[in-house]
Amino acid sequence: YEELRRIFLGQDQMKTILFNLAYCEYNTEQFFLAAYHFKQFYESYPYHKNSEESLFMNCKCLYTTSPKTSLDQTSSQKAINAFEQFTNTFPESEHVEECNRLIDEMRIKIEYKSFTTANIYYRIQDYKAAVWALGNFTREYPGSKYEEEARFLMIESSFKFAENSVRNKQEERFVETVDFFKEFKKRFPDSKYMEKAKEYSNIAKEELNNIQNN
Repeated sequence: YEELRRIFLGQDQMKTILFNLAYCEYNTEQFFLAAYHFKQFYESYPYHKNSEESLFMNCKCLYTTSPKTSLDQTSSQKAINAFEQFTNTFPESEHVEECNRLIDEMRIKIEYKSFTTANIYYRIQDYKAAVWALGNFTREYPGSKYEEEARFLMIESSFKFAENSVRNKQEERFVETVDFFKEFKKRFPDSKYMEKAKEYSNIAKEELNNIQNN
């Protein structure tokens, strides 16, 4: 196919050659090359009868390169962007439902990766960084299935950070614990973490009373 491309470059047969080359690469699991050539076909021949299929196959190739959740999810985000481009370009396509399903699947992977990355700071007991990272996660992914746990860990991390702080820094940090609990209680009143979260908040209030009375 590569040899034919060189021979027929600029000629009408090039459309068939490029389209078949992309499928040949796809069927031999050369997904990055296939994605490139499917996208090249679409961009070169946007009004061809196979343009919709080519753009969709570009998306499928990128989806196939999406790694497992423990790895960097840059490829997943690229696939999401590609699927969104497809659904915006061909909103009536029979592939739209599948695109939306795969977008949701990859977003969950990206959310989980972001949550576990933030959670690393909690596990290594870097509580200041944990509060920052988990807070960023809750802002970036509001409504995430991991938000409840993330917000509980913010309470625990802020409490432990305050507990281990020098005396003149403890007040503002225990206040932060209490504030985190108020937000947590408002969002997740029936949480399985509520009892422990309330305990941290109550101890933080006691510590604040001690600080303010001394």
